[in-house]
Amino acid sequence: MDIADDIWGEHSSSLGLLMFPEDFVRSWSNSQSFDLPDGQVKVGTAMIETGIELQVGTIRIGGSTGRVLDVGSIEKAFFLQALAECGHYGSVRIPDVGECINAYQEFLRYKQELVR
Repeated sequence: MDIADDIWGEHSSSLGLLMFPEDFVRSWSNSQSFDLPDGQVKVGTAMIETGIELQVGTIRIGGSTGRVLDVGSIEKAFFLQALAECGHYGSVRIPDVGECINAYQEFLRYKQELVR
């Protein structure tokens, strides 16, 4: 991990790679703190929770038997999923709903561009 950090520190600017969320969030006004546990994040998209499906505005951390947290909106849930995917856990900041969805959509486009 130390070697990877050294390589990243030395070459990241010349590669032109972006970091989430720093390079995707334009405004942190009206942001809130959130304690994001370590683990894979599943976003709820169902109208009601059925055990398998999670309700909109919730996330599950750590697989099918993991902890379910209400995050308030699907936009915030997707933003938190992207944070976890990028290795951000613990105390994180979540921007307002509009900024969450914009940053998340730009992040998805960016990831698609990287694999082309």
